[in-house]
Amino acid sequence: MRATSIAIAFMFALSGVAVADSPEGKWSVPNGELTIKLSQCGKNLCGNIVRLREPTYANGEIKVDRHNDDKSLRARPLIGLALLSDMKRSGQDSWKGKVYNPEDGQTYKATIKLRGGTIQLQGCVAGILCKTEKFVRAH
Repeated sequence: MRATSIAIAFMFALSGVAVADSPEGKWSVPNGELTIKLSQCGKNLCGNIVRLREPTYANGEIKVDRHNDDKSLRARPLIGLALLSDMKRSGQDSWKGKVYNPEDGQTYKATIKLRGGTIQLQGCVAGILCKTEKFVRAH
């Protein structure tokens, strides 16, 4: 009986570690300008904007996806917008998919690497011109 209790306690402890190391949840860039929420979308991960430090323009209007190539999408609010899509597991603590950049309206190939309490998001054009952004767990 005691061995069973120890085994169950050990399984719960391991499951707690697995949850703590999951990329799911809210992540912010260190300066707090942007917070995204990573969650499961079917078998893949996706990420949506859930907070902007400055959610409105100087005139008080809500920030929108004004640089999107598709003119019909330019009025959609940035909060709620999908930034990460089709993020498929590509190894231990890493995923590959797409990142949308609302600053230029373009979608790029992307990788996410989970490193303890941080995520490194890298977006690349043609696989050679890359930019990496670091995110930390949001509270």
